[in-house]
Amino acid sequence: METTASALLDQINLSLKPLGNLNKPFYFDPNFLGAMLASVAALGIAIFSEQLRGLWRKTNLTVQRILPNEQGNGNSIHYRLLIVNKGSYPAKDVEVYVDKIYENNRERRNFLPVPLRWAHARAYMTAGVYRNIHPNQSVLLDFCELIKSNNLLKLSLAAGDEVPDYCILHGGDTKVAIKIYQEDGKTITTKFKISWQTNFNIQISVI
Repeated sequence: METTASALLDQINLSLKPLGNLNKPFYFDPNFLGAMLASVAALGIAIFSEQLRGLWRKTNLTVQRILPNEQGNGNSIHYRLLIVNKGSYPAKDVEVYVDKIYENNRERRNFLPVPLRWAHARAYMTAGVYRNIHPNQSVLLDFCELIKSNNLLKLSLAAGDEVPDYCILHGGDTKVAIKIYQEDGKTITTKFKISWQTNFNIQISVI
């Protein structure tokens, strides 16, 4: 057994030590130690460089304002969120979900998080659920729609709009919390206050 182990070590010495004294184990050889130190240094530099890149490769998504847009000869008003990436790196695969709805300070029951729809959704994959936002780019997200003919205010959902508890907003004091997700794992929560009655005078603000 000892003879076999010794022979194996000799073979390793021969394969890892191109030049030098073969009477010493390979791990004492200067060439091996130099190569080992160089490999460790290269690995450290690669890790440190990646951390440095992470310091400036940041996204910064913010809701700038809410934009009303009349459509259908004034029969409906679409309210859209203007979202800007003020960071230095693209925000990838951005999805926005309505997370919670509060009515008169009570959380709505029978509600599940549902996705909002990016404006001009046909240009994006999966029915406009997600998209990329480049640095300094401004994009529009459909938030809610007022249909004047039946005095109905509903969220602009990419899925779940067939369920009234998911999409219909009632008059009075309503709060809506949304969550913005992206590929890098950062999550942004924004809350809105929506006040309206039956006179189409809707007030939407960030809280």
